[in-house]
Amino acid sequence: MKINLIFGPVLIPDKMVFRQANINIPEDHYIFFSKETIKELRDEFHEKKIENNITINHNGINVEGVFLTKSFIVNDNKREKLPKEFKNLPNGTWMAEYRIENKEIWKLNEENKLNGFSIEGILGTEYKKEI
Repeated sequence: MKINLIFGPVLIPDKMVFRQANINIPEDHYIFFSKETIKELRDEFHEKKIENNITINHNGINVEGVFLTKSFIVNDNKREKLPKEFKNLPNGTWMAEYRIENKEIWKLNEENKLNGFSIEGILGTEYKKEI
């Protein structure tokens, strides 16, 4: 049986991420997370045992056959084990690997219709409108 794995960053510290207007912030905006916040989010993710609550594009529908196999925060010791395309990510980056047994999800991946990991949550935010 072929093992299908995907691996990449979940959150990168201080990286500005575009978000469209939503119920909490009424205009298009950017968000970012500090190293400390990323570690807290990762810890909570595992403490609440929600590693395998997987949806596609935040549609609210859990998919079957997708399983977390690795999750760690990049630091100087772990950097050596990263594939070359991830070696320059900053310390504090949250990395994850998932095993995909769901054939439909793997097909989406092969067709480049999935482009990364994301977490869902309503987080405390500080909204600053630039003038």
